Amino acid sequence: YNSQEYADLTITCQGRAFHTHKLVLCSQSDFFAKAEGELYSIDMKDGDLDAVASLLDFFYLRDYKISPPDGPLLFHIKVYALAEKILWDPLKILAENKFEASLASKWDSITFPLAIRFVYDVAPPGQRG
Repeated sequence: YNSQEYADLTITCQGRAFHTHKLVLCSQSDFFAKAEGELYSIDMKDGDLDAVASLLDFFYLRDYKISPPDGPLLFHIKVYALAEKILWDPLKILAENKFEASLASKWDSITFPLAIRFVYDVAPPGQRG
């Protein structure tokens, strides 16, 4: 993906355009199927750019890489929050698993308290444990 060749759906976020394929996104996600309608572009203006890129990685690769600026704990939470927003459980599960794996080595990091607060801000009640 991210090539204009055969791309028929553009996802934009913070001025960056991601060239994608309706077949890939809309067949896996009701959010994109409903948002796309007759449009050929979806603006995710409220999204975190790196989290949106990871979301698209997951659609195509079934995995995503960590974006280091915020550190892994905060980043996995941002990806989880985006997956929650678009109601896509497979990505929520992966982000949660990656977050839990990162806790083993990052629980004493400076971002840990912020990460825990962020979990309570973005996770629905009953999914904060």
